Formats: sequence, structure tokens, C-alpha cells
Amino acid sequence: MNKKLPVEIDLLHALSYTGRMEQTTTASRYRISRPVLYAVIVVLILFVWQVAMLTREQALENLERESRQQLNLYVASLQGQLEKYEFLPELLATNRRLVQLLKDPANPDRIDALNRYLSTINDIADASDTYLMNADGLTIAASNWQSERPFIGRNFSYRPYFKEAMEGKLGRYFALGTTSNRRGYYFAYPVRHQGEILGAVVMKITLATFEQSWKRPESEFIVTDPDGVIFSTTNPGWRFNTLEPLAPDVLKRINDSKRYRDAELRPLAAKLSRLTPDKSELQVYGPKATSFLVLEYPMPEAGWKVHILARLTRVDLQMWRAVFLSVVLFGIVLLILLIVHQRRKRLLDRARFEQQVKRNLEANEAKIRVILENTQAGLLLMDMSGTIELGNSKAHELFGYDFGALKGEHFFGCFSNQSREQIRAIFAGGGSHVSTIEVEALDKDNFVFPVELSIGTLRLSGDSKRIATVHDISYRVAQEEALRQAHGQLEARVEERTKDLTASNTRLMREIEEHRRTEKALRDTQDQLIQAAKLAALGQMSTGISHELNQPLAAIRSYADNARALINNERVDDACWNMEQISGLTERMARISTQLKVFSRKTTGQVVSVSLTAAIENSVQILAPRIRETNTEIDIQLPETELYVMADMVQLEQVLVNLIGNAIHAVEALEKRDIEISAKVQGLRVITRILDSGPGIAEENLTRIFDPFFTTKEEGRGLGLGLSISHRIVDGMNGLLYAANDQQAGAVFTLELPQADAPEDVPLNEQAG
Repeated sequence: MNKKLPVEIDLLHALSYTGRMEQTTTASRYRISRPVLYAVIVVLILFVWQVAMLTREQALENLERESRQQLNLYVASLQGQLEKYEFLPELLATNRRLVQLLKDPANPDRIDALNRYLSTINDIADASDTYLMNADGLTIAASNWQSERPFIGRNFSYRPYFKEAMEGKLGRYFALGTTSNRRGYYFAYPVRHQGEILGAVVMKITLATFEQSWKRPESEFIVTDPDGVIFSTTNPGWRFNTLEPLAPDVLKRINDSKRYRDAELRPLAAKLSRLTPDKSELQVYGPKATSFLVLEYPMPEAGWKVHILARLTRVDLQMWRAVFLSVVLFGIVLLILLIVHQRRKRLLDRARFEQQVKRNLEANEAKIRVILENTQAGLLLMDMSGTIELGNSKAHELFGYDFGALKGEHFFGCFSNQSREQIRAIFAGGGSHVSTIEVEALDKDNFVFPVELSIGTLRLSGDSKRIATVHDISYRVAQEEALRQAHGQLEARVEERTKDLTASNTRLMREIEEHRRTEKALRDTQDQLIQAAKLAALGQMSTGISHELNQPLAAIRSYADNARALINNERVDDACWNMEQISGLTERMARISTQLKVFSRKTTGQVVSVSLTAAIENSVQILAPRIRETNTEIDIQLPETELYVMADMVQLEQVLVNLIGNAIHAVEALEKRDIEISAKVQGLRVITRILDSGPGIAEENLTRIFDPFFTTKEEGRGLGLGLSISHRIVDGMNGLLYAANDQQAGAVFTLELPQADAPEDVPLNEQAG
């Protein structure tokens, strides 16, 4: 059957091609190539980096200029502060009172008068301390003579300022007071008389108030001594630190001079990067890491260096603000360029699009003509009343007209009378949807043939038209008729086959039921065979059991006769002892009979959690007569904890009795009669081994040992069913039973059973055991 694609689909594809071209052009218009995008990103990075560097450089220059102005002001203020006190020691050295006291240091009146005089001078000058030392460095008068720790009587000859004064020069020195423990700057001047230096007068001033007055949030000031120790700063946490590590000899010299007493002179937790001889960048570490621009100004007369540390936060802020503005500016410029570029490109694309549309329209017209002429369906275009205006070659061929002859014919005349009513109903219904029906068409010679007719409405240049597609379905109708006939035949065959299947199913159900009865009979026979094997085993043990019962019976008779004689002789206590022996023997016989009864009972066939330990002990008890009769040594090696397996207790005991009994038979004719019974847990299985000291199993018999009626015993000692039945029992309990020869002993039988947990309630068959 030929596939016939509706003509409307081809027309829609052709007409929508122009729209797809416009969408593709519009989408490609806004697509930016990857190299251009990378180039823009690189330019942006370079532009932002250049702006950031220039901004930072300019901000650093501004910060340096402002910081130098502040540093100059600070140095000028500090120099003025020192110069205010620099001349006072020299002025005090000219006072006669100091000379008189140095000549007569033991005069108490002069000491008192000079103390008061120095205290007055100290208050007027707003100094920290003023005191007089003799040529040995001993303080003989001081302004703090009334304080708790006065300088009087203390020797400061080790201080550099005293040594400089005794050399006739103005002594200068900054240190931490050894007595007051306060920082201060010392001025010392020699006291002369007739060209002889009698001692030195010293004035100490404090810089603490001066430090606080210069504290700024955007900067810090520090003053370092010639060794680089920070002794004055607006940041108290930096005091007595160093900008760089001190050499060991420098540190020793400072400690020997007691300049800073016991202060620990450690390097500041920072990294100093020297930019120029008087400019550095300092990175201070800590919880709040901070970067500073460091400028320094030397004070050679005092031997100091004054530093201003300007925070770089403002520089970073200006840099990031410039970076942000540059990114915004770059984005605006880039956006303007993109808009101009897109506008220009849009105009070019529009011109190219109009040319492309024109070419596409021409190509579509040619394509539509080809489609109309080569489609497998007849295509008719008519006005709303049904007058045919256009038809393709296939339509003329279907209706038997020459090409072009259908023009002007009425559409209804191409169909049978019954079909015309259906078509007329579609015309009357109107609407824009497509209606598809199967009707009978008439060719030019009135030959009737079935067609599939689709009628729809379309608008061309503002005018409504009807379009119809006509498919000849004669072949499909013939195929459908053949299919209906084949379906009828299939139905008849299915009905016939169903009857056969029903009869077969009935026969199968009868065979299944017969198989179930046979399987039940087989199980009953197997159970009877197992029970018969147990009874046969009991028969083999009957001699030993009879001996086990006869011994207690003979003893009971003897004890009973003795008891009667003792009672006649009124020896009641001895008679009671005989009765107790009779009771014990009776209990022993009861245990023997109970074990035999349990062993001989029929199994329930249920696989549950049972005690392997109890099963082994019960089996050994059942075989106890044979064990004693043959004088066999039984070595039972079991774990301290009780072992549990999934099995039937009665069948498990039967298997163990059979295996242990075979082992006894294997060693009864030997001098060494040993049997070892062991059990252990291996993974999720419990492995039980029964090893005898017999001659083992011949290699050719190992593969047949579990075959029915196979036996190596002498005639009359067995039928060869014990191991076969045991193997079937173990297999039914999801276990394994296999035989082998031990390298150092005889035969070994291994029993594997699934491990189980201890049951909550002990089963009746285990209780009986």
C-alpha cells in the first residue's frame, strides 16, 4: 500500500520556510563569536588593571604629601617641646645653692632648702622630676623628696646622660625610669665651680601627654631610638617593640644600660618593605591586618627617628571606587558600541533578508508547482460554491479528464448521488477545520471507485477558497476485504484450537493429580523405609540393649532379696540403702527405654531450630551398649556454647546414630578403637565430623558409598541402606553429607547443616531427647 502524504502538509512546510529563515537570521544577529567575547574580556581586564594602578599611584602620592605635612608638624612640635626644657638644666647649674650643697653634701638645712627649691622649679616647668647628683652619680637632692620612692640616695652613674654631663656636655637620653618605672626624656648639665665639675643637675620630662594629643584615626606616630626601639607611639600596643630584629650585642648593651628595665624588646609582628631610603610599606599582622605607608624624619640632635604610619585603607578604597567606575564606564561604552553595531548590522541584515525572501518566494513557487504536479493525491482548488478552479495532474488522471478539463466543472458532479449528500453537508457546515470522509467517486465514464476525500478552507489574497485532496483507496478497500475474510478463517481455527487445548488441559490436570498421588506414596514409602531402618538399627542393638536391661534386673532381684532378709533381722537402715539402689537401677532402665522410644518414634518432618549438642549426646547414649560392648573410646569435642542447626530432631539423631554406628563397626575388630566427634561453626554452617581409627574406605568405593544397597559389611550385618537413607535425610534438611579418608586416621564423615539461633521455646522432640 503506497504512503500518501496530505498536500496541505507540503504547502505548509513550503510557506513556513520563509518564517524560519527570518527567525534564523534574527537569532544569528544577536550571536557574539567566542573570540570577540574573549577579546572584550581581555581589554576589560587590561583597562581595569591600568585604572587601578594609576589610581593607586595617584592616591599614594596624595597620601604621601599629606602624611609628610603631618610628619613635619609633628617633628616641629616635638622639637619645640624638647627645646622648651633644653636650657633649664644649664640655667639651674648656675645657681649657688647647687654648688654649696655639692661642696657640703652633709648639711641637712641646705639639703632641705634645695629639695624645696627643686620641687618648686619642677612644678613651674611642668617637668616630671628634677634632681642633683654628685660627681659619683649619687643623688643628693630631688624634687620628689616627699614621694614614696624618692631619687635621693640612688646612684645613676650608669646612665649615659650622667656620663655626658660629667664630660662637660649637655646630656640627652630617653629611658624607662628604674625607680619610677615611668618613661621620660632626660636633660643633664654639669655643675661647675672654678672650672671643676662638681656634679650634674638632671631634669626629666614626660611625652605621654604629647603622644595622646597627636593620636589620629587615619595614622599612627612612632619615635625610635638609635637602635630602632619604639619608645614613643600613639599606639600603646607597639611600645618597646622594634621594627626589625635587634642584633644580640645591641640587645645586650640596651639591657646593661637598664634603659628600658625589664621590657621585652621583640620585633613588631609585621613585614617592612623599603621603597626609598625614607619611605616604606608596613604590613602589620594580627586579627585585623593593616597596611601602612611609613615616612620617617630624623632628629640628629636627639638621635631619634620620627615615623608617621598612614593607613592604606583610603588608598584601597579610592582604587576600588575607581575600578568600579571604570567597569561601569567600560560597560556603558561597550553597550553604546554594541547598540550602534547592532543597528548597522540590522539594516544590513534587513536588506539581505529582503533579497533572500524574494529568492525564497520564487523558489517556493517553483517548489509548490513541483509538489502539485508530483503528489500522489489529487488536489482540487475551488470557490466556496464548489466550482473547480484548479486541479493537478493526479486529479485529472483519477477522474479520467485531460489536463485542464476539470476547470469550470462542479465538484459535486465527480461523486455518486449518495456521496454528494455527505459532501453537501460538509459545505453547509463551513468552518476552517479539515473534514475527511470515504466516498464513492465517478470518473468521466461514470465508473465508480472508492476514495478518501479531505476538504478544508484557506484564504488566498484575502479571498476564501476550498481545497480538496482525493486519494484512490481501491487497493486499501480490497486489502480490508481480504483481511476480513482472513479474520473469519482465523476465528474458526482459533475456536478449533481452543477445543484441542481444553482437552489437552484436562488430560494434563489428570496427570498432575496422578503425579501428586505418586509423590505422596513415594514420601510415605520413604518415611516407612526410614522407620524400618531405625527399627533395623534397634534390632542390631537388641543384644546390647538386652544386656543393659538384664544387668539392672539381676541387681534389683539381689537387692530385693537382701532387703527382705534385712527387714526380717530388723536392720531397717541397711534395707533402706538396698531400696535406694533398686530405685537408681529402675531410673537407669527408664532412661534406656525412653531413649529407645524417642529414637523409634516417627518424625514430624518439620525443619526447625534444634540443638546439635543434644542430638550428639542422645545418639551416643542410644549407642552406649555397643560402645561398652566393643570397648570403644568416644572423644566428643564440642564448643562450650550450645550449637543449633536447622533440622528435624528425630531424623538428625537417626543420621548420627547411623554414622556413629558405622564408625563403631569399622573399629570393633581392631586393637585401637577410637572415634572422634567434633563440631564447629564455619560461616553460616555448622560442620560436624565423625572420624574413626579404622582402615578407611577404599578409593574405588568412595563414589558409591551413598548408593542404595551398597555395603562393605559381611553378609547378615546390613542391607546397604543406612548411608543412602542418611544422605537423603540430610539433603532434605538443606545440608550436605560426604565421606573421605583422613591422612592420619581412618574414614571421616562430614555433616554440614545451616546454623540456627537458639529457639525461644524448646521443641517437644528436643525435650524428649
